Amino acid sequence: MIAMKKRILILYAKTGGGHRSLALALSEVLQSNPDVDVSLFDPFPQGVEKSYEVFGSSLRFLWGLIWHLTNSRLLSFIAAFPSKVFLYPKLARKFREIKPDVVVTNHPLLCSGLRRVLHKAQCDQTKIVVHVADPFTLHAVWFSSPDSDMFLLPTEQTKKLAISYGVPPTSCEVVGWLLRSQFLSGSKRATYQTELPYVFIGSGGQGGGNTF
Repeated sequence: MIAMKKRILILYAKTGGGHRSLALALSEVLQSNPDVDVSLFDPFPQGVEKSYEVFGSSLRFLWGLIWHLTNSRLLSFIAAFPSKVFLYPKLARKFREIKPDVVVTNHPLLCSGLRRVLHKAQCDQTKIVVHVADPFTLHAVWFSSPDSDMFLLPTEQTKKLAISYGVPPTSCEVVGWLLRSQFLSGSKRATYQTELPYVFIGSGGQGGGNTF
């Protein structure tokens, strides 16, 4: 009898590029297992990426204001509301099509209410994994569904924050920051000495602005 492959669906967005990169890195790791079938899906409409660029470069004050005003357990539903209205019907159709065993989301606006969407798609047995894509300063909407089955977190700092938002410690796993294989092999620039410490410098949105 041939065993069925586990179907894993990774949800991401092209906003900023980091979510897509993280989705590809996780996909590489999972596809090394022959018993796993991985699919990637970006439910956001065309044009969102360009809008994100505008907010990140020209409307930073407004972007920051919205971020801070909605950054609480009570008000984070405001940040997630557009996704529920415009994206979740598309997600429900995708769930019905694939019937995933596991859904991994690495975008904060694709966390809230996933359990309900899976129920509508008759996928009640599907596990939900939240793969957090921010290493330090997280918006509350990341933890708008603390009953998700697993949270993959990049740092101990984000684990403490997840627990403070009601995520059970047993559902938290610190996995570090996943890198695609192209950054780990094939060039002199990707030659690392494991006995030395390394400093990771990164930024969200459309870059770090005037970092230097």
